[in-house]
Amino acid sequence: MSIDFKFTNPDHPPGSQREDHRSDKKDAKPVTTVNDKNLGFDDWLGLLRKKLPSLGYARILAFAASCCERSVPNYKAFSRETHWGDPKVVAEALELIWRLVPTKNPAEFRSYARGLQEVLKTITPDTEQDFKSLLTSAALDAANSVAETLDYPWDESIDHVVWVSSFARDTIDLFVQYRNKSDFSDKNVEAPPTAQHALMVAELHKQQADMGTLESIMDLTPHFLASFRSNATNRGKSNLGIG
Repeated sequence: MSIDFKFTNPDHPPGSQREDHRSDKKDAKPVTTVNDKNLGFDDWLGLLRKKLPSLGYARILAFAASCCERSVPNYKAFSRETHWGDPKVVAEALELIWRLVPTKNPAEFRSYARGLQEVLKTITPDTEQDFKSLLTSAALDAANSVAETLDYPWDESIDHVVWVSSFARDTIDLFVQYRNKSDFSDKNVEAPPTAQHALMVAELHKQQADMGTLESIMDLTPHFLASFRSNATNRGKSNLGIG
């Protein structure tokens, strides 16, 4: 069975080409407590936009890199399943992102980054193609997350990073929706809102924890960045729990 994902009508941060299919958009209530305030993912995206500017270039890029670290395994799994794409290019782009975090002169990597972005365009799955994988949208989000993050060093627009955060939300939302269609095929049994799903809550918690860590650290030493990257995932698993 092919799954047709179409994203044509933007409804969140600028630059989107996505139609908002989130099942919990109107009705679900936030389930996460941060600083004594209940936050859902939409609330978090608004707060993130306010918090990011105070971090500065390196810590903003580190935040986005951590999000990418949890999305890239989805692309790898999609590629294994469909025998399509090139996970090595995506991994190479992610390595460059982490390399750019501490650099004092990102301009020297610009042509390399642009070259990778051009290749990424050719290996980003088109959701209108006849892919049969449930991970098609997740792979799209992973490739787009890496490409958006590679845009940040050149214009330092936080829109790129808010996008990366929202891609993680979309990845989980669509994956859970399609899985729920199988798990809750009985029309008399209502699937819980995706905002309350453990994967969504875990990703929201992780992004908030990363923000707290980056706000509290002033010097991004090599040791800190190695530890921060290592802790970006749960034993190398993606935001969908895929290793």
